[in-house]
Amino acid sequence: MNSGAAVAVERRRVRLFQGASAHNNTKSKRKRDNNDENEPSLGVVPADEKSFDDEGSIVPLALTEKRITRSSSNSSCHRVSDNTDSTVVDGKTARKSKGGIATIASTPIRGTHAIPVTPDQLSDNDDGGSDNSARSSETRKTVTKNDSPTKATDYVKVNPKKKLATTKTKTKTKKKKKAVRSTPLWPTPNGWRETYALVQELRKDKTAPCDYMGAEALVVPLPCKDEDGDESVLLEDYDKTARFQTLIALMLSSQTKDAMVGKAMQNLRDTSDGSGGLTVLSILAMDPEVLNSKIFSVGFRNNKTKYIKQVAQILHDEHNGDIPSTADEMIRNLPGIGPKMAYIIENICWNKQTGIGVDTHMQRLFPKIGWVSPNTKNPEQTRKQLESWLPHEFWGEVNLLWVGFGQEVQQEKQKSLRKALQSSHPSEALNLLKSIEFDIRKEWDLMLSLSSSSLDEDSSSLDEETNGDLPWRDDNEREKINKMIEEVLSKG
Repeated sequence: MNSGAAVAVERRRVRLFQGASAHNNTKSKRKRDNNDENEPSLGVVPADEKSFDDEGSIVPLALTEKRITRSSSNSSCHRVSDNTDSTVVDGKTARKSKGGIATIASTPIRGTHAIPVTPDQLSDNDDGGSDNSARSSETRKTVTKNDSPTKATDYVKVNPKKKLATTKTKTKTKKKKKAVRSTPLWPTPNGWRETYALVQELRKDKTAPCDYMGAEALVVPLPCKDEDGDESVLLEDYDKTARFQTLIALMLSSQTKDAMVGKAMQNLRDTSDGSGGLTVLSILAMDPEVLNSKIFSVGFRNNKTKYIKQVAQILHDEHNGDIPSTADEMIRNLPGIGPKMAYIIENICWNKQTGIGVDTHMQRLFPKIGWVSPNTKNPEQTRKQLESWLPHEFWGEVNLLWVGFGQEVQQEKQKSLRKALQSSHPSEALNLLKSIEFDIRKEWDLMLSLSSSSLDEDSSSLDEETNGDLPWRDDNEREKINKMIEEVLSKG
């Protein structure tokens, strides 16, 4: 056989092995026992001129003499006959047996067949022809099905049922920050000045709880004794004490009725127990438990005790015993002080108005009369919308005026209705009460029943408020009022 025919036969043999391996990759997974017991190790290749006879024919392939075994870790194990000389070729152990056949042994891969490859000549000194070198170099490398970049002498481990591992990179998605929506401006309400003037008229008697138990009304600084024992108050100390007591009164008023605040303030000003009254120094020297017992009547007294102690320490250390002169400083530096308290304190203590303190009564009333959006959800939104159109000249009194109005219509309903009927514009006053969902019908019927009972002999049992100050003097005036009320209630 000539050299060309030998090369063709060699190429065909390699293709047959490659086709068998690709076909076996698509079959189901074979059992380990069958692989270990039945499949011999392939890979016998001609290594030198002794692999061919004199006519150029290929010598039949020889199998390894020892069966290949696996290690306990299932890794490949290369074992050959003991009667052979070994040579390392590209990281694999190639052995040349006595018959001159070079072999490379490898454990069959589970579920697949390794593709046999043809190594280079074991020795450059062998007398092999150019044809043999060409055949060896042509069959040196084989291409696997998945084009694995392995060496020519490596067997490619392929598991057809196991997908290649893909690295999934988890990209951390940044949470989108909620856009802070600015509070939209509110247009100037129609007729707001007339409404404002009407409330001023209804509040001219100043008999609401906030008028005599509010923060400003509760400030009663204690006199100080000089070196001679005379009670005198220096103007500077008086102002500091007054401002500090205003601050404490506002801190106690949160979530608490004015009557309870007044009781707590009275306890704090009491000096009979040797506490020293309500000053910065006396609060610093006071035991927290004693302070807590003095303000037992207010809501959230434990938190307020902690905040009062902290505020007193800050004022003593950083402000020379006085309160900050701006609302912004109070909000930033004093614990327990929010915008509402800060603006009210600034107005009372420093006669400055950088903002409007919005109370819960204002938050409840203003959306109903159209002064702010009905969709406002908190006092801050109400404050910003109110400040957008209300002239600055009204910022100083709007809180006390409307808080007192809200207290009366909520807590003293008979008095509120009577004042509305006796005002200079009773019809407009009734419409105002109606707009804030004041039950005019119920209170009017109650007023009529009280007036009729006053004609009985037991009228002396009625209090002076319901018996001696009715909004009519005779039956004709009562009928006129009744007719006016019916007209107001009949309107949609």
